[in-house]
Amino acid sequence: MRSGKDGSMVVRKHNELIEAKYKLTLNEQRLILNLITILTPDDDDFMDYTIQASDVALMFGVQDKDFYLKLQDAVKTLMNRTIDISKGNVVELVHWFSNIRYVRGSGKINVRFDKAIKPYLLQLKDHFTQYQIGAIAQFKSSYSVRFYELLKMKEFQGNGGQFYRIFPIEELRAYMQLEPTEYSVFQDLKKRVIVPALKEIDQHSDLSIVQVDYIKKGRSIDSIKITVDPKKQIFMDMYEVKEPEQNDAIQELILFGIGEETAIKWAKKYGQERVMRNISYTLVMQQEGKVNSPQLYLSKAIQDDFGIQWEGQNKKKQEQLSQTKKVEYDKEQEEKRVLEQENKAFEKAISLFEGLDEMEQDVILDQVEQRLSNMEKVRFGIARKASFAHKERAYAYHFKSVFIENSFDLTI
Repeated sequence: MRSGKDGSMVVRKHNELIEAKYKLTLNEQRLILNLITILTPDDDDFMDYTIQASDVALMFGVQDKDFYLKLQDAVKTLMNRTIDISKGNVVELVHWFSNIRYVRGSGKINVRFDKAIKPYLLQLKDHFTQYQIGAIAQFKSSYSVRFYELLKMKEFQGNGGQFYRIFPIEELRAYMQLEPTEYSVFQDLKKRVIVPALKEIDQHSDLSIVQVDYIKKGRSIDSIKITVDPKKQIFMDMYEVKEPEQNDAIQELILFGIGEETAIKWAKKYGQERVMRNISYTLVMQQEGKVNSPQLYLSKAIQDDFGIQWEGQNKKKQEQLSQTKKVEYDKEQEEKRVLEQENKAFEKAISLFEGLDEMEQDVILDQVEQRLSNMEKVRFGIARKASFAHKERAYAYHFKSVFIENSFDLTI
């Protein structure tokens, strides 16, 4: 994942992509933004990128154990999402991804960006906007993300001080991809989209909303003017503020439905090993129908370390299983060794037989035949006439015995 100078994860987009028309849910936005942070300024082409649902959940502070399933749904719809990029009279329609692959239950998603979007994400030299993903990590609305990027773009075009941007209402509706019947009354648009989004930006991002002016044309609101003051605040990558060895425990706790602050506190207090074994223990108990409230049960399990005895018993079972497997392996190896020795002895017996003169061979063949049943003698006789009876494995044991009785050395 690409990091800024302060260790934060950075989103970089061409301004034409920021001002493009597209509709995304919040989870779709989260998935795309997470993937964009993987790209580096020097990349000249896309690759296959794999992300963990738990990483996305941790990045955005999502405390939902079903988040992977929701992200999976987002992945499915993203394949059909298009981006409407206007360049004067030319309109270009592109897709976000050319390929998406996931294995159900794995928590991993593998994607490749569509090559048509390459000019808007890679090798960006000018006319682009970048920001730390931590700035929008706490947003709960996709409208907030869109508003933020459009305002951030204006900040990048200024001198770094206070700035403003005017949004004609119809243009704003197009940016947010609202249907004609959605919030068609301005007061509804203001209440459901504008105010909640700007409130989130002001409270959780690096932009302060100084003033919002609603500009009338006649008796109707025609546009809004948003005055913004950049905060001198750095949003660190959420992974950077935690001990590296605690990351796995924190992620698993969050996916289990534990709040982020609580997850961090438990991981620091009890350590990753204790947390992880008690999560495993609680999941097993849950599968066995012994848990009514998983989160409460897990808190008690970690506190009293229920999992340590269970882990010990499991370890003992594994050791016993390993010992059983070792015995089976040793037996298998011994059988292979014996078989190999028998094969070598058989090959030597064939060599010895073929080194005898004809009369000596007849003596050996007669002695072997005497050891056979009447049924075997019929088949042996046919093989003897064809001069390959000594090569038949069916009679190998008898040839070996005869050679030993006649004091031949079959030692390998």
